[in-house]
Amino acid sequence: MKVAKSIGLFFLYPLCMFLIGGFSFYYMESIFYPGKQPDSEQVAAEEKQILTSDTQYVIIETDLMDGSSVETTWNIPEQYIGMDRDRFIEAMESYEQSPPLAEQNKGFVSVEVKSFSKEKVVIRKNYFFSEEAQHYYLTVKDNYVAVMYEDLKTVYMDTTILLNTLPERIQAEIMLNKYMESEKELYDFLETYSS
Repeated sequence: MKVAKSIGLFFLYPLCMFLIGGFSFYYMESIFYPGKQPDSEQVAAEEKQILTSDTQYVIIETDLMDGSSVETTWNIPEQYIGMDRDRFIEAMESYEQSPPLAEQNKGFVSVEVKSFSKEKVVIRKNYFFSEEAQHYYLTVKDNYVAVMYEDLKTVYMDTTILLNTLPERIQAEIMLNKYMESEKELYDFLETYSS
């Protein structure tokens, strides 16, 4: 019995020392390193997705009229670096509520976050793209009426209408680059004065 007791103490004593040592280690660590997070919190913080300068920023611009879309990849804008998913979504909601003037002119409707990770962010911008109406000018080219685009450099169409066959008032307007507001107005003029 004495032998069994001594063998039991032989195993029990080191086990107790091991437990006391482990407990004192964690206790002393909390005293000397009070701000250190427990391992589970540390892992959760590492898993939290934060945008960095290496994050790909993909924009899908979708035309709601015909359903077509164009995808482009950019460097992430500086104002988004360091944001987590919640802050980024808030930034996109703010962007949607007050888009820049250039976006409004393009027909901007809404924006949505399609995917979010540390490596890649995909957003979709929805538009009702408005086609800008072309404007034209009637000018003179070699005594004939020519139709120019609104830049007054690019020829839209050469006509067979001689300038001197038109009424004097219209001749004077064409010599000063007569403005045509729409394609319909242009074709009405051409039908009226073509021979």
